[in-house]
Amino acid sequence: MSLKAKINSAVDKAFKAAGDLVVQGQLSVEDASNYDFSLRKTVSSTETIIVEVILQSTQKPLGDVFKTTALMKSGIPFGSYDTLTVNNLSYSIVDYTDDGFVITAILVRGKS
Repeated sequence: MSLKAKINSAVDKAFKAAGDLVVQGQLSVEDASNYDFSLRKTVSSTETIIVEVILQSTQKPLGDVFKTTALMKSGIPFGSYDTLTVNNLSYSIVDYTDDGFVITAILVRGKS
């Protein structure tokens, strides 16, 4: 078994061991494809996928936003999405790193 396969296996085990800390989230992006002049609005569609997420930490609000760190398994085209919704809360994705095994995302949301 290659080192990459061993690390991927360890990530899978870690997500299973996290139990109820792992929640389902929905990554989404809205694609504005056209403008309807008769309706005076943008024609758009939303693309979504379901992912497993661990919300690692949330910092107290700095001004009007909460900053949250989230972990997801690699293997999804994460860079094309701009919103993550977990437990009916929508977060804007402001930054992320993908080391090939785990995606660490920096998220923000406004005060509720």
